Parts: sequence; structure tokens; C-alpha cells
Amino acid sequence: MTSRTAVVPLSDEEMTAEQHKATKHLRVNDVLANGFRVGLRTWKLFQAHIPFSLYVMALSSVPPRIREMAIVRIAHNNGCDYEFQHHSKVCLNRLGFTPQDIKNIVAGPDAPGLSELDSNVLKMVDQLSKNCNIDDDVHKFLTETYTEDQFAELMFTIGNYESMTRVINVLNIPMDEDFEKMHSVS
Repeated sequence: MTSRTAVVPLSDEEMTAEQHKATKHLRVNDVLANGFRVGLRTWKLFQAHIPFSLYVMALSSVPPRIREMAIVRIAHNNGCDYEFQHHSKVCLNRLGFTPQDIKNIVAGPDAPGLSELDSNVLKMVDQLSKNCNIDDDVHKFLTETYTEDQFAELMFTIGNYESMTRVINVLNIPMDEDFEKMHSVS
């Protein structure tokens, strides 16, 4: 953890009408995450980035279970507690993961109990982070498992969250005060 002062998220009162309108669909249980609130401080960048980010976060053809598993692994690898907490909650509350599943993701691709698919996805995350590439075995398995679009979208999801976890860490974005409300299941 750093002693660096956290960037202050933009409050609803500080938002322009245009910013408020642009974030209406980003709120979960009426809560707008601090990651988005900080992004709003660089409005032009936010406008350019959010369509891509939303696509890989929620609209891509990558199965949600695989997408979230990759994101949790990235957050763990990069020491980004903010994303780790948020996406672990998504896994547990909305996708049927167990606490042991989260422990297996943290343990990595050789954890007992992982399927061959899960192991290869975690290998892809780790290898891309370390080498900016993946080995032939991982490539072969995943390109035979997924369509060309899904494989590309998985890579872009990994790239997006590699970037986002670094931004969150450097800016020291604080955990959301309404974290539990955001993740309550209705």
C-alpha cells in the first residue's frame, strides 16, 4: 500500500448534466463506482474509453465466468485490491463461484480442482502479463475452444484490466463507500 493521497472521486454534485446522463447506465443498485467517478475527472478520455471498457466488461462474447476469472487473476497478480474485491463479489454473488474457486484463481493455473479450460485461461493471463505473448499449447487449446471473436475479446479483456488495475493502483482509487450496497443481490 502507498502513502500517496488517493484521487478524489467526482461527486454527483460536481458532475455536469452530461456526465450524470453518461453514467446513469453505469450505476449498479444506484451506486456509481469510484473507478468511474475518478475517470470522469478526465472527461474526454472517459468518453473515448468507456464504450470499449463496457464492451469487454459486459457485452463481449466471452462467457462471464471466464471473463471474471481472468479479471480476478489480473487483479490478484497486480495487487489491485479495488478490482479484486469488486470482481470477486461478482463471481460469488452473481456467477455461482465458491470461496474455494476464488482461492484456486489466486493459487494459479496449477491449483487442484481447476478444469483444463480454467487452467489455460489463467495461464494466458499470467503469460500475457509476463511475456506479452502466450505459448503454443495455451494458444492451441484456447483457439480450439473459442471462436476467433471470443479469443480476441478475451485478449482485449485481459489487456483492458491489465491497464485498469495499473491506473487504479497508481491513482490509489479508494474503495467505494457503498461497496456492499452495490454488490447486494436483489
